Amino acid sequence: MQLQFLSLFSCLSIILSLEYAILYDDNLYEQATSISNLYNSQVEDDFKLNTETFSNTYIEQNYTGNTYSEKIKDFINHLENTYNELKYILILGDEISFPPIYTSNDIPSDDFYSQTINQLNLPPQISIGRIPSSNIEQINNFVTKLTSFLLNPTIGSWRDTAILIADDEYKNGENEACEIKHTLNSNIIYNILSPYMNVKTFYGVEYNSVTTSDGLYHNELNEDIINQINQGVALINYIGHGDQRSLSAEKIIDMERDMSQLSVDSNKLGIWVVGTCKFGQYDNETCMAEELITNEDASIGVISTVRSVSSNYNIDFLDFMFTSYVNHFSNSDILRLGDIVKEAKNNSYNNNPNFYQGYLFHLFGDPALPIFSSKQQDLSQFTPNSIDIGEIYNIDMNNYNLGSLKISFNDYEIGPFYYGEPTASCNGELNYTVPGNNIFKDSFLENSCYIIPIDAISCSDCTSRMQLYYQNEGMYNGISYIKENVEINANDPILISDNTGPEITFSNANYNLYNNSTISANSEITVNITDSSGVNIYDGIGHNMRYWFNDEVESYQINSNEFYYNDACSGSGNLKITIPQEYLGQNTFYFEAWDNYNNRTLESIELDILNKKRTDKLISNFLNLPNPFKNNTHLTFQVHDVSNLPIDLKIKIFDLDGKILKNMEFYNINQNFNSITWDGQDNLNRELPNGTYLMYATFSSYNKEQSIKHILTKVK
Repeated sequence: MQLQFLSLFSCLSIILSLEYAILYDDNLYEQATSISNLYNSQVEDDFKLNTETFSNTYIEQNYTGNTYSEKIKDFINHLENTYNELKYILILGDEISFPPIYTSNDIPSDDFYSQTINQLNLPPQISIGRIPSSNIEQINNFVTKLTSFLLNPTIGSWRDTAILIADDEYKNGENEACEIKHTLNSNIIYNILSPYMNVKTFYGVEYNSVTTSDGLYHNELNEDIINQINQGVALINYIGHGDQRSLSAEKIIDMERDMSQLSVDSNKLGIWVVGTCKFGQYDNETCMAEELITNEDASIGVISTVRSVSSNYNIDFLDFMFTSYVNHFSNSDILRLGDIVKEAKNNSYNNNPNFYQGYLFHLFGDPALPIFSSKQQDLSQFTPNSIDIGEIYNIDMNNYNLGSLKISFNDYEIGPFYYGEPTASCNGELNYTVPGNNIFKDSFLENSCYIIPIDAISCSDCTSRMQLYYQNEGMYNGISYIKENVEINANDPILISDNTGPEITFSNANYNLYNNSTISANSEITVNITDSSGVNIYDGIGHNMRYWFNDEVESYQINSNEFYYNDACSGSGNLKITIPQEYLGQNTFYFEAWDNYNNRTLESIELDILNKKRTDKLISNFLNLPNPFKNNTHLTFQVHDVSNLPIDLKIKIFDLDGKILKNMEFYNINQNFNSITWDGQDNLNRELPNGTYLMYATFSSYNKEQSIKHILTKVK
């Protein structure tokens, strides 16, 4: 009773101001408190909010209404009337703990809780988000990633990167002319975002589908999207058909198949905006929106529909939402995720109040989440109006800590072309805008160098786009600048003294690989490439980096986004390649690269590729000979061929009382048979007396460790 009294007292009696209310299922008290503490005291001062938590039991016992939903509405209305500062509400709980309010046609929405009058087609008066789960483990996952996202933000240009995905549904194995609308609607979003962000397009019309006994699948498209998301992007938008578990009939993204593939690096979690049917239908089954927001490695927020939505209304809402998002780039005010959604819903209502359907879109996530995108700033002094092919340029901004530079050709139009057989309502004529091919990209500290490859001479009348990003120390929001229409000058003769291709070496976990090295399947080869003229990353001209095995005709093309400079001024960089499981045994690995003056290098290496399952032991047959020993003993062991990586060994010798007598360390021990001699002396070079001693030997490589305990006996 005392705890209940205190809870009631803290909830309302002593709250002087309230900006953020967290409603939680009774068993989620700790998680709700953690989020409350984040905003009350842990985040940067600019992002703090006066936050309080309220349990579902407290609401049910203290507010009026014939149903629990009415009690929740009464409670929220009371908060709104009491605290003018209230801006955000987060619901931690599923549809059982906090049932939504339904329209007459069975559409649920939490927006209705914030309306002070009983009319269901009005826009929200406050920003509301939900984590639709009462599972402690799932909510813990959300709290963990939210905490990391807010307190340890990963800075960088990924925050200004968006990807757009568009469906091209096949029906009965045929292209449908009406399916162009998804690509055309994505093009609307592209035109909104591209002046402010680095936008990458993944459109089904550009990919082939694979026919299987189960239907058509976009396997290659799926792989490209997953790889890009795992590198880190701020926004992921999909437009097309879908349901609770997948995007498109061709399963561009599938919940059962792909959730385990999402493993976003370094806290680079993006916001998913999914314009399709039922992707967020959480109230009667598990949906993918729920899985994304409760998976620790997937997403920081999801905006999607709880029921079916028309394509026309879908694009109208997305248009409003992304317009609200980009307004932030030139606005100094702090923008939060809930603000974007609420503004889009209100604009949608104002546009057509008679057919307002904004309640179809839900925010799954924290409505108070700050948007850490870049602010626009004029950096034109660091970006020239024209650049000469083959010339090396330097960019130096030592007042900043982290920067990135991307140079690409200007956007260009695809089409018009005809997609599918025309119908009475759809002629199938399709044209859209795509980003130009990459010419150069680098992330750097303080300064960088760049060079335009002579391949660009084939497009001498083209212009380029330079995107410059910098991050000040301690800043959440970076500085970005985009200069369009930078001329590429190929009029002057290009004097080339460099006729040598790049230097290429291979490594695995920082250890160099040589001919006949052993490596496990599914492990990574790092390809190190160095050329003073820079590495050619210009896509689509025939000088792409590529690799293949043995005498294969087909090669694997390297996308420019996979290559990273370590030091662009010295021309050194690397990329990582995962060895497929299918290449077990002896193989020849080939890699081809070009520099910016079109000098080619083809490098190869003989590899013995092993199945990881062959053994999990680093060494075996550990002995000391002789044992017992008088003066010297030889420690012998066999290093397995699980990898070619050198093994490190640390030895500690104790007496029977646990006192350490001798430390020995040995590094870069090679595979096969090894023997190490110990002279029977301690760390002070004193001969040990006769007796029994304990030895602990720890063998380690880059990703494995094996410990052995052994008894030694010294005698006269």
